Amino acid sequence: MTTPWGTLERFCRSATTVVLAAPYLKADMMKMFLSALPSSASLICITRWKLLDIQHGASDIACWDIVSERDGSFRTHPRLHAKYYRCDDRILVGSANLTMSGMGQLADANLEILTEPDAMFDAGAFERRLMQESREVGVDEYQAWKAVAGIASSHGAQPDTNEINDWRPRTRDPEHAWLAYNQRLDLVPSEDEQLLAKIDLKQLGLPSGLNRRDYDAWVRVHLSASGMVNDVRRVADMDDSAARAHLAAVWSVRPGEAERIRATIVNWTTAFLDR
Repeated sequence: MTTPWGTLERFCRSATTVVLAAPYLKADMMKMFLSALPSSASLICITRWKLLDIQHGASDIACWDIVSERDGSFRTHPRLHAKYYRCDDRILVGSANLTMSGMGQLADANLEILTEPDAMFDAGAFERRLMQESREVGVDEYQAWKAVAGIASSHGAQPDTNEINDWRPRTRDPEHAWLAYNQRLDLVPSEDEQLLAKIDLKQLGLPSGLNRRDYDAWVRVHLSASGMVNDVRRVADMDDSAARAHLAAVWSVRPGEAERIRATIVNWTTAFLDR
């Protein structure tokens, strides 16, 4: 039986345009994939990037370097679960991540599927949504991810796995979380905000003893990896009413609640991402 890699390699050997989307990317498999592509082929790579995945070795930070050195586009989508590979007009979908195990390149590899979809799959609509909801990872964000991966490794930090996959900030003032981290909740003006700051810290899984630079980097990557934060960033150009209605529908909450969540997230993105 042909392995997923055997099928993908056959498709990409003569491709001029390649789009790959997979939650997990490993450096060894990425190098193998790129070695099979013509040097002139354009490449868009979309992945999920969660700190827990990187800590556990499911994905490699180094894939950003590998794709960038090839002049490819490296993007993230916080809620990506699909595995989608397009080589020109040939498409493969299935369960296989771009890892040695996922592609069947290990003796004890996973049992995976990678196959051409039938006519019911609207690849154009899927890829348009994929591009709309993902965003480019620039050098500054990559450096923050790299730094935080190192911090997590050296401290053995473990985020709250129950909530971190779609964490969004609760306390309205980002500085409250920093005060709570430094055990200065007495400077946070209300009990409600003190409680929310504690929730943020628990879910972020911050290791103790970080300086402000490393603390900021840690928060920044978790904001970048949050689906709800990305939802808010995508409606930044809408007027308030349209943004509120859109987010209320996406999150299945009342418009007033959507506006409250949005305002809090904007406070945090202004402090950590948009400066």
